[in-house]
Amino acid sequence: MKKYLYLFLFLSNIVCAQIGINNPTPYAVCETVPSSNQALFYLPYKNYEIFGALDYNNYTIEYYSDPAMTVQISTPYSSSNTTIYIKVIDNSNPTIFQNTSLDLIVSPKPDVLVTVTQPTCNSESNILFTNLPAGNWLLKVNGSNSLQSYNTTTHTISNVTPGSYTYQIISSSNCYSDIYPVTITAPIGVPTVSLAPELHDYENPFDGLMIFDLTLQQNSIIGTQTGVNLIYYTSNVDAQNNTNPIIDPTNFQNTSNPQTIWVRAVNASTN
Repeated sequence: MKKYLYLFLFLSNIVCAQIGINNPTPYAVCETVPSSNQALFYLPYKNYEIFGALDYNNYTIEYYSDPAMTVQISTPYSSSNTTIYIKVIDNSNPTIFQNTSLDLIVSPKPDVLVTVTQPTCNSESNILFTNLPAGNWLLKVNGSNSLQSYNTTTHTISNVTPGSYTYQIISSSNCYSDIYPVTITAPIGVPTVSLAPELHDYENPFDGLMIFDLTLQQNSIIGTQTGVNLIYYTSNVDAQNNTNPIIDPTNFQNTSNPQTIWVRAVNASTN
């Protein structure tokens, strides 16, 4: 009689259930200190991408610095450019979990050099910005939301009126520089001037030309200030460059009607 030996093999499919999370996009944060290549990352910032339509209250999320997930990290997390590893665990069944990773990117913080040239009696003020970020950048003045866009490695603001200002640079990666305070001080001895009213007269017969005494407007221009000399010019360029003054302002014949005359006020003691 033959005997048969039956061997029954029971195979079971081992299934690792997937929760259905998403892989997050890279997370970029600005440096805390310029040139440090270190930033402070708030790790839950990307949870909305990871969970998508899932209810995050039903899960526990853990963050690790190594792919073997042996070194757990907490938020906020200070780091340079790196990749961290994430485990999402089902609270109703901790044996069900899913892993993903997140790239952390440090964006450079602008570290701008600001050089201020104060005005003198013979020169205007200048504010020079160097070491500006590459690409497009924005200039924020006095905290205003009206931003000015530039794409240069240096930038100069000329003829700044005396006063106190703040400047801030915003890079194309939306990183903000420190706030740079600047104070422009008026030079001592610079005359204060006012815009004079029109100087006009009548003639008969009329040809549009006559003799004017320009010095009649002196009190309107400098008031009661003493030690101030007024020099008259037929163009703004001449007044700025102190060239081609009107030789006899008490006996000036106009060359057009009307005509604008430019005046340079000079402190006689400092010239």
